[in-house]
Amino acid sequence: MQFRFVKKHFLSSLLFLTVFAVFSQQSIVDANVTAKTFHSLGNGIIKDTSTNKHNISQFAGQEIKLKEFLNDIVLSEIKKDGAFEEINRFFSEHSITGKNAHDFRTLEDYSRSLRTQKLITLNGEYVKSFGELIIANYLFCNSIRYEYEAHYKPTLRKEYSFNYRPDFYLPDTGQYLEYYGINRLGETAPYIDRSTYNKQIEDKRKLHNKEKTTCLELFYYDLQEDKLTDRLSTLLEQHNIEKKAVPHDLMLKMVVDRKYDTRLTKLLVTFLKHYKSNAKENSIDSLKLKSKSSRDKIFVKLFQNILMEYEKKLSLESEIDFEDMIEMATLKVSSGLFKSPWKYIIVDEFQDISRGRYFLIKALQNQVKRAKTYCVGDDWQAINRFAGADLNLMKYFKYYFGKSSIVKLNLTFRFNNKIAHLSEKFVTRNPSQFKKRIKSLKHERTPQVCLYWNNNDPENVLIPFLSALPKEVLDSGKSLQILARYSFNLPERHSTQLKQAQKIWLGNVLPPKTIHSSKGLEADYVVVLDVNSDFNGFPSEKHDDPVLNLVMPNADSYRFSEERRLMYVALTRACEKVYLITQPQAPSEFILELMEKEYFTERINQSATEGIDCPICKLDGNHGKIVNIKDNFYGCSNYPICNYRAASCNECEGGYYHSKDSSNPKLLSCSNSDCDSNAEKCGSPKCNGGVLVLKGGFNNKFWGCHLYQKTGCKYIKRD
Repeated sequence: MQFRFVKKHFLSSLLFLTVFAVFSQQSIVDANVTAKTFHSLGNGIIKDTSTNKHNISQFAGQEIKLKEFLNDIVLSEIKKDGAFEEINRFFSEHSITGKNAHDFRTLEDYSRSLRTQKLITLNGEYVKSFGELIIANYLFCNSIRYEYEAHYKPTLRKEYSFNYRPDFYLPDTGQYLEYYGINRLGETAPYIDRSTYNKQIEDKRKLHNKEKTTCLELFYYDLQEDKLTDRLSTLLEQHNIEKKAVPHDLMLKMVVDRKYDTRLTKLLVTFLKHYKSNAKENSIDSLKLKSKSSRDKIFVKLFQNILMEYEKKLSLESEIDFEDMIEMATLKVSSGLFKSPWKYIIVDEFQDISRGRYFLIKALQNQVKRAKTYCVGDDWQAINRFAGADLNLMKYFKYYFGKSSIVKLNLTFRFNNKIAHLSEKFVTRNPSQFKKRIKSLKHERTPQVCLYWNNNDPENVLIPFLSALPKEVLDSGKSLQILARYSFNLPERHSTQLKQAQKIWLGNVLPPKTIHSSKGLEADYVVVLDVNSDFNGFPSEKHDDPVLNLVMPNADSYRFSEERRLMYVALTRACEKVYLITQPQAPSEFILELMEKEYFTERINQSATEGIDCPICKLDGNHGKIVNIKDNFYGCSNYPICNYRAASCNECEGGYYHSKDSSNPKLLSCSNSDCDSNAEKCGSPKCNGGVLVLKGGFNNKFWGCHLYQKTGCKYIKRD
């Protein structure tokens, strides 16, 4: 259809550009029309104007090979005496980034972040904050032995009312180290009571003073001010604690064992691609000028060495990568070595264009007098910033291309009016998106976006969900597309789950896809899995490493702006109806928004959202809920901050025991509505949430509390 339009309206030569190959050259019968991807165009320009042969790099499109190559360079850098100090500092202070406790609104949000982005030190401990991680790694890299959260003077534990575990104990000197989560104003994280926390600090100081023990103190504001390790170094010197760099071989082993090297390599791969895709505006010197934090400065210094080795490899092999290809082609056009034959240029999927590709388009346009450029795109579907796409090129089109006009294509032939209205309202809540009114030829009166609460195993939700749908939908013979934010949330293509789904859904069950890969596709019905509030949920709570801001296009400041556009893409893949599946214990903030009155949605199984209070957290006011942490592990939603673990049902292995009958509080029932298993509550009046389970050897069976290992509850009941 596109090329029929082209033949009818363009008599002069025309170049049709797209990011992805969605056509074949053979399909174009008009000789005046040239259709190419950017890579194909760049490669052709270089071949036409170069005497020297340039091969496409083995790393182009082969990210695994590139990671392996860069990882080898990283490991070799560790072994270099001259570079060891810098890379040592990077791994000890800056290799892991993320949000701090103060960046979260609730303890549950913070706990969920710790479950998904585990903070593992070089020494192998799991810690509970980034500040503690940096401290632990600094101590390790300077050969200072420590114990994390060891009991304070065990002989004195009975004397004091609280079970005091300082953050760090230094056994060689008998000193302690505390990292307090307060800023300069004494303010705590939003979900922590300020007065209680600061009183605890004073109580700890009094205890150390009374027992004549030394406690070194560090604070969250040290981290805020980028001075945490400097402050720690000063404290160690003041208390005569000797520092000694850890041996190379031990450092190398720990970096590899904890996968610190692969994490750095992944970051380097992304940084390298963005750096080279905007090579016209990037240089090492410019990066150094833009670097403000100590982490940025160290990383740029490391990257400089990595870049040099990478370019050396390409030069030795007479190779160029995709980024080089676009830049070289742009130079060939700008210098006049390549003469553009095209009076008209059409660019498809313009919202996904990088700055490097923009410079190539401009160079081609500037070569031909009165050349016209037509850019077709949808800012509502701009979801590829991670790949270098710069939405600013579309938002500020006139700035980059000069005098221009905008034509809005607002009629959809795919989805109905209800999906159109809801998706439009949803995506334009971000005020920076272009405003347009989508019209549809398909009209429905009832909601066509459905919110489904899943109360089953999150990894096997598809079958219970399909079984809950009306028979007329299952038997309609229509197509079904299964989508998810990440590929690991999708059922395997040949899995038993998918085979069962095909038996229940009598139409065509299309191969499962990520939302990114579904762009441009459609199905009658769409189901989106795992629309949960989680690190790997939707919206994803993963964040770009801050150092990437040195080379990536400026991001939209609106909260979850690109994730919001990604949800728009998911919603608009459906011709008839969309189902969004969420967990009742952790519904996505997008789900909560779509429950607002201004949206017209259908709800299924919403009663499942009630949840059950954690028996520990509800006592201290944090109000955690019992959730399925992993597999058959049911625990507090504030885990690992709250370590409560519910007793799993030993019959169905798909639920946990809790009190359902207020008239008989000792009787506990399985949370799985399909299971009739019961258990007895622990008889100790001091126990919270304990369940009696059968323990002992073959000849000495007895009933004991399942929390014995966690809380030390020793309640026993013998038959």
